[in-house]
Amino acid sequence: MLELFFAYLAAALATGIVSWRYIFWPLVREARALGINNDITRSPYLSSFVFVIINTLFAPIVTVIIFVPSFFEAAKLGMLKSLSEED
Repeated sequence: MLELFFAYLAAALATGIVSWRYIFWPLVREARALGINNDITRSPYLSSFVFVIINTLFAPIVTVIIFVPSFFEAAKLGMLKSLSEED
């Protein structure tokens, strides 16, 4: 039973890292290049850590978002809108 838990934890953590790499980090880099000043662009490492932890907790839902192209694009668009807002 413990092996199953650790296997799920590894898969969930991998999902969090993949979603960070392909959804969150490119958008943060783009926002910083555009000179957008908000909490996420001022502290990208803390924001990245929080993003990975939240996506690890919600891994089953995030997995669907990663693998369904329309959901993936909708998630990127929504995050881009929220990242584009200045403080």
